[in-house]
Amino acid sequence: MIISFKAGYSVYQDKENNIVIATPHSGPAFETSTARDDNSETVASLCWKKMGGTLVVANVSRKRLWGVDLNRDIPSMEIALKMFKPFMEEAIDSDVLHDYRKKFAWVAKDEIDYNNRLEIYENFWGEVSKGECIILIHRALTRIKNMSSLMDIVVF
Repeated sequence: MIISFKAGYSVYQDKENNIVIATPHSGPAFETSTARDDNSETVASLCWKKMGGTLVVANVSRKRLWGVDLNRDIPSMEIALKMFKPFMEEAIDSDVLHDYRKKFAWVAKDEIDYNNRLEIYENFWGEVSKGECIILIHRALTRIKNMSSLMDIVVF
């Protein structure tokens, strides 16, 4: 097994095949318990142990101020810088913050911060995109009890 610890994620490689299993929301949960995919890395590691290949596990918060949401789009530098203060103060309409969260991966306090977060984002997805078969492990919000999710269906 080869293990690589990178900024924002870790990579585990085993058998030589082109399968990549990734958990974009497995990082720490700051401020709210739903800020991460609880146990997605556990399910992903079990899949990886059976299938081999590469396991890419995010270890950065998905909160826009605290880290990078690896399952959203890259914001322009202009919008990321503009939205930093409103996120810090939560000073604007919560619908505006909510809409931003639905679309974009981070906010940034300055150009250096923006470029650091961009590098984490691009490196994570660069690692994932090396696979010919890519499996993303993502859970449904725990409040939704009536819908099956991937974690409900996959049995080992």
